Amino acid sequence: MQLPIYKELDVNNIYKYISSSKDVDGLCFDTVGSFWLNSKNSIVAPCTARGVINVIDSVNYDLTGKNVVIINRSNIVGKPLINLLLSKMLLLQFVIQKLKN
Repeated sequence: MQLPIYKELDVNNIYKYISSSKDVDGLCFDTVGSFWLNSKNSIVAPCTARGVINVIDSVNYDLTGKNVVIINRSNIVGKPLINLLLSKMLLLQFVIQKLKN
């Protein structure tokens, strides 16, 4: 399934039909639950969020004590990235784009 989909379709209803064994984006309910409860050892994390962590790790950049701002709250990038970054001992802030200030 490729997002976005037609507004008339209920994306949560479609997620129910994705097999967790084929869920490379971490969208189905079983995969999401496993990821959020045990993200450090989770096999599946959305690829963009995992890619950001891999890039940070590959350059040996220490985020400890740093301020990190995420301007995204999507289920595929922003929320998983927040979850993956929580273990890195940093000050994490996220911004909702629709806020005026």
